[in-house]
Amino acid sequence: PLYQKEEVERVLLDVEDVSGPARSLVEAKLIRKTFFDFDWAGKPAPIVVEVAEVEPVNSGPVYTPVEEILSIADLFLMPSESETFGLAALEAMACGVPVVSSDVGGIPELNLDGETGFVRPVGDIAGMTEGARTILTRPDLHATMAEAARRRAVEHFDIDRIVPQYEAHYARVVEAVTA
Repeated sequence: PLYQKEEVERVLLDVEDVSGPARSLVEAKLIRKTFFDFDWAGKPAPIVVEVAEVEPVNSGPVYTPVEEILSIADLFLMPSESETFGLAALEAMACGVPVVSSDVGGIPELNLDGETGFVRPVGDIAGMTEGARTILTRPDLHATMAEAARRRAVEHFDIDRIVPQYEAHYARVVEAVTA
């Protein structure tokens, strides 16, 4: 969420001197800039709009599918104060990206602390920074978490698994209401 811009920037600034296991943080800093500093009027703009390279003012943004951006990321940071499910974290996990997140809403159901990334209390910038540093400085752990994140997304949240569960739930609700 955009209201967490300052927290994301603080964590990224705290880890910017660390080199990532597969790619440099120069890319992460560029992505961070793109995510939050793209609006021509100086206001934060939606993240999906900002995941592409910046073009001159009069030509507008170039839209890039989110999986193309996520697939080159070393880490996904989600310091939300409130979430219902955490779809953005799930998308990152589906791309094999470890997640450092807050412990709100459905996020802890997705991101398993110590397995697919790290989960920290809301506002725990130091904890999120430490989690990010740990993942980015330990290639073995990064690889293990990346694999676990992808596996969890596919095995537990794949559309072929989830849609039938929703359909069954809705059928039970309709049956209860019409009985």
